[in-house]
Amino acid sequence: MPRPRPGAREWCLAWLAEHHPALVGPYRRRYGDGAYAARSYQERIAAQVRELAERAGIGAGAPRSAPRGIGRAAAVGGQHLVVPPRGQLALPGMDG
Repeated sequence: MPRPRPGAREWCLAWLAEHHPALVGPYRRRYGDGAYAARSYQERIAAQVRELAERAGIGAGAPRSAPRGIGRAAAVGGQHLVVPPRGQLALPGMDG
């Protein structure tokens, strides 16, 4: 993972302070003086994302039932979603 550009952390903290001041304290506790959260936190979030992607039938471990470049349908939480080709995101209700 590339390192954030110099000044990115400071810009982000200033933006948070202006727009979401309640998040500044938790952000500082999570990231300290570094650019990244603790490895244990990163691993926990990555595991949650993998689990959710698996349940949704998307991601690296998902079967490729449609030819590359063609979206496929998926049911997530009782909602019908169109899963676009890898590298794109779909929002509920925004599939067409």
